[in-house]
Order: sequence, then C-alpha cells, then structure tokens
Amino acid sequence: MTFIGVCQTRQLAGVTLYLRGFHRHEFQEPRDTAQMTLPDSLRNAALKRKAEFVAGRVVANDALRMLGYADFSIAIGAHRSPCWPENVVGSISHCDKMAVAVAEGNERWAGIGVDVQELLMQDDLDAVLGVIATAQEHALLAALQLSLAHQLTLIFSAKESLFKALYPHVKRYLDFSDATLVCASQSQLTFRLSNALTNELGWATCCCDYLWNSLHVITLVTLPRAGYRSQ
Repeated sequence: MTFIGVCQTRQLAGVTLYLRGFHRHEFQEPRDTAQMTLPDSLRNAALKRKAEFVAGRVVANDALRMLGYADFSIAIGAHRSPCWPENVVGSISHCDKMAVAVAEGNERWAGIGVDVQELLMQDDLDAVLGVIATAQEHALLAALQLSLAHQLTLIFSAKESLFKALYPHVKRYLDFSDATLVCASQSQLTFRLSNALTNELGWATCCCDYLWNSLHVITLVTLPRAGYRSQ
C-alpha cells in the first residue's frame, strides 16, 4: 500500500495510540485493497471514502496485532461501528490525512473512544457555532487561551470520542447536550453526563484526555471497568 505511511505510536493516558498518515488522492484500486475485502456498502463509494476506510482498518490491525490478533477481520456493525474481538474494546478515527486507532483488553476498560480532527476552518466554525458547545463550555475552554477554532475543534472531537466509548452500552446516537463540559485543563476535559445517561449507565462524569499533533487534535475517552454497572 503506497498511499499510507508507516505506523507510529503515541502514548495518551496510559493507552497506546496507533497512527498512520495517508494520502487519499494516491489511493488506487485494486492495488491498495489487495489484502482487504471492502464491505458491500462501499462498493460504489468514492475513492476518498474507500481510502479512509482502508487506512482506518490498517491502523486498527496495527493495534490488534499487539494483542495477538494477527488476521482478525473487523466487520461493520450497527450504525457502522466496528466489530472487535470478543475480549477487546477499541475505536477507530480518521480525518483527511491521518488515521488513528486504539485496542485494549476489556478486563481493564468497559469502553474506549478515540477521535482525530483537523483544526476547523471558518466555514466549519459558522456551521457548528452554538450547536456543539454552550456559552459556559466556551468560557472554560477560553480560559485555556484557546482560539475559537481550537475550542470548537477540541470539544467536538472530545464529545465524538465520548459518544464512541458510550455507544456499545447505549446502542444509539447521542446529542451534544447529553454531555456537558464542567472542567478543562491543558491535557484533559471532564464532562458531566445527563441525568438520563447517569441513571442508565451508572457514570456521572467521564474524562477525555487529548493532545495536539500539528494542526490535528486527538482525543481519547476511557471508561474504567471498575465502577461499571453491568446491564
């Protein structure tokens, strides 16, 4: 696969992130899918979408190999969520030029979510302003000396990671209002879940660790097994 770079790793909150840069405009079929069967849902998709899918699965396999799963095929489940091995929790994300994945044993974590986002541009800011964050959430992020673009990129990504981590337990999409930012530092955000989610899951708050990588932010939510209320 010549469209995708070599695997790199980063540590965040004690979890290994697997990253690969890729150039979606250089993606070619069948050269770059020779070792991977694309799902039927992507058969008529644009090459951009296929490149993103392949890049995401490649880094996910990087993570799985470190857990001893050398030839596992990650199927697509409900709401397009990846289907991990029985004893594994994992997450995949990609933007235009980077794919990120994590995979960990479920003896430690009840859920995990990762997201990577490029810094939002002005047109994107206009579209999401007032939708993904409240005035109080903006104030917490502004106290970190973040620009509006950095604020919105970070909180959007953080809530995406949180919702990915929670999805296996709620089995539905969540709204931005289902989690409210209540504390922010230079490396971690803390969210308070809605009363309905707290009653359903047993978690009142969830933390999201993050790091900036050039003009990308990577966010990670880990739900500890300890304190998890089994459904």
